[in-house]
Amino acid sequence: MPFRKGAEGCMATKSVSVGMMKAAQVGKAGGDFELVERDIPEPGPGQVRVKVEVCGICHSDVMVKDGLWPGLQYPRVPGHEVAGRVDALGEGVSAYMGFGRRPAGGRG
Repeated sequence: MPFRKGAEGCMATKSVSVGMMKAAQVGKAGGDFELVERDIPEPGPGQVRVKVEVCGICHSDVMVKDGLWPGLQYPRVPGHEVAGRVDALGEGVSAYMGFGRRPAGGRG
C-alpha cells in the first residue's frame, strides 16, 4: 500500500483490491450455515481491515441464526468476537496502527 510521509507520520493514501474471502453466513432466519465467497471489503476513512484468523460464536450469534431478533436482514454473517491481523488501512489511518498488528475484541 502506498504511503506518504506527513506531519502526523506515515498515512495510508489508498488501498488495493485483494479479491475474495470465504465467510460462513446464515441465508435466512432459522437457516443453516452456508460457506460462501464474498468480495473482500476495502476499509473506509478512519478504518482498518482485519484479516480474521479466529472467530468465536456466542449465544447472541445463535439468536441471530435462529431468527430470534426482529428486524435483522439476511443473509447475515454472524460472529463478532474475532482475532486477526490488520491487513489494510483506510485513508487517514496512521501506519502506527498498521499492518501486522493483532487486534482482538468484539462489538457491543
